[in-house]
Amino acid sequence: MRWLLRILSGCVAAAALLFAGLVAYFFLVVGPRQEAARQDAKYAAEAFGRLTGVERRLAIYDAFAAQISAHYYDQSFGGLDWPKLRRHWRLKAAKSADDWHLYWDVMAQLAQRFPVSHVGVEMPIAAARRAKADEGVPTQSPVSSPCPEPDGGMFLTPIRRGKGVGIEVGEVIPGSAAAHAGVAPGWLVLEYANKPALSGRRITATLLRLTPDQIGKWEGSGRDNLRTLALPDGPKSKVAFDVGCSRTRPAVEVRSFAGGVRYIRFDKFEVEPVRKVAEALRQAGPAGVVIDLRFNSGGFPMLLLNLLLPPGRPVYRTVDASGRGVFKTDADGDAAPYAGPLAILTGPASASAAEVSTAVLKRLGRAIVIGRRTNGSVLGAPTFPLPDGGRVQVPVQEVIMLDGTRLEGAGVAPNLAVLASSADLRAGRDTALFEALRALNRSRPPTQ
Repeated sequence: MRWLLRILSGCVAAAALLFAGLVAYFFLVVGPRQEAARQDAKYAAEAFGRLTGVERRLAIYDAFAAQISAHYYDQSFGGLDWPKLRRHWRLKAAKSADDWHLYWDVMAQLAQRFPVSHVGVEMPIAAARRAKADEGVPTQSPVSSPCPEPDGGMFLTPIRRGKGVGIEVGEVIPGSAAAHAGVAPGWLVLEYANKPALSGRRITATLLRLTPDQIGKWEGSGRDNLRTLALPDGPKSKVAFDVGCSRTRPAVEVRSFAGGVRYIRFDKFEVEPVRKVAEALRQAGPAGVVIDLRFNSGGFPMLLLNLLLPPGRPVYRTVDASGRGVFKTDADGDAAPYAGPLAILTGPASASAAEVSTAVLKRLGRAIVIGRRTNGSVLGAPTFPLPDGGRVQVPVQEVIMLDGTRLEGAGVAPNLAVLASSADLRAGRDTALFEALRALNRSRPPTQ
């Protein structure tokens, strides 16, 4: 008994020494380092605050370029001569008239030179206020808005294939103002403006009308062969329509259709929306589920994959500056994964986690994918601060499928391609959803 007490007292003494060592390390090492970092940040902010004119804009640009150099996932820069580009655009930064033109005419344009997605800048509010209402600047990212019909039901999204970038009409909401104006999905945006009007907002745009075959070639072109793809200088449409917005769209939309098919739409892979998706899946019957990812801009794909696949299943790889990793599914609480029939709706605004989860479920034969090719933007990309309050987004991680397929710049092709016509949209018909319901009905066993 005495020897046991000696062992226990020795363990207590060792734990006390370890704790004391950790406390001493924090106060003698970690604390001073943190204080030094705070002081450095304070002095840097004060020094930046004293800058004006060209010196100020060069400081912003240099911080922007330094964040890319430090964090970009591919330090070979995929064949880009990054040092040369950095020097060339610094000369332009020195000539920019003000902060707004620095962000828009220099840093945003340099970001577009990268052959991958998720390189961009966000200007601070003070600089953004200098944007002129009549500039007609196309949106640079998939539209995200609490309004159920942003831009009158016309969702704009960038498509990047190799060195080519185009802003296209990703989706058009059936029965919306855009639908009644004759706008069709897949048309390229040449000019666009969103201005105040008595009814709310007035949308004006010049659109290049592409045929379904041309849209397929544009969206489906690989990242390496777009250079040889000549987009037509074809017929153009000028549209103008007024839109208002009084309702908000819920984070998760759940509907039931005849026969028991459950429809689930959510637009962000975030914890709270996916928790509601999990509840909807638990209540789903054997008729099947349609998950609508056509307007989903991403997040963390494992949140959905854990609900649909058994735990321990390898699903994709990641590559970053530190090496490679493999993601595996994990059990989502005590609930078994949903194992019923599944259809997924996709389109050009389906990005990031929406694409990764779709690619995994398609490859495993777990779901039929219906609609259009996804965006091709799957890089993990946090934002980093700039000294004036702006932020730069830098891709730090690439996602690769287990078979080696890269989705970046290519997207995920559907099993069944569906492109809505202007007539269907004006009539309020959601053709992709209709085809998904048909596919699930065909897969239902005769006994049901």
